Amino acid sequence: MKDDSLFAKGKRFARRVMKRCKRFRNELYFRRRGVRDNIPHIEGDCPSLCNRGTISFGKNCAIWSSSRDRTVLYVNEGGRLIIGEGVYINQGALIHVETGCEVVIESHAKLGNESVLFTSDYHPVFPGAPVKKGNIRLKRNCWIGFRAFVRHGVTVGENSIVGAMALAVKDVPDNAIAGGNPAKVVSEIIPAPAPGWIRP
Repeated sequence: MKDDSLFAKGKRFARRVMKRCKRFRNELYFRRRGVRDNIPHIEGDCPSLCNRGTISFGKNCAIWSSSRDRTVLYVNEGGRLIIGEGVYINQGALIHVETGCEVVIESHAKLGNESVLFTSDYHPVFPGAPVKKGNIRLKRNCWIGFRAFVRHGVTVGENSIVGAMALAVKDVPDNAIAGGNPAKVVSEIIPAPAPGWIRP
């Protein structure tokens, strides 16, 4: 039964005020870092966001972050991070976009806890070797599992899954499940999801 005492009403009012203050704080945090369009819903603490390039969010995106396992979005000069509608990024995820590179996460994709997207090797493998870098694309409805790593130059197909702790160094086709180090297709999603299906 609903408690209509003055004390209970005061608590409910305080919760509403705190919720609005948190939403305002989050919006201000993103606006100050150059996000000009939609602001994602934040669960827990604000992620660590360093934007020296371009970041855009579609509608109804959500990011879960905590003080012990903070989500990090880092975009260097000339880099682009494009996030589609309904994307969910779990706590501890790390997305690093190097200069001149692009990460595109299409609608309704999911990134698991502590998953990593790197657009560059950042260091040469041996003296005089070039530092390799490239774009990353996660297609619609794909799911990147717990602690999975997606390397530069990789496209993960529509509805596909990169399993927990996998290292994706090559493209993953549509409607496939990849796992291992390096990641290989271990199964297909049969039957393929109907057009318009959204990963819950």
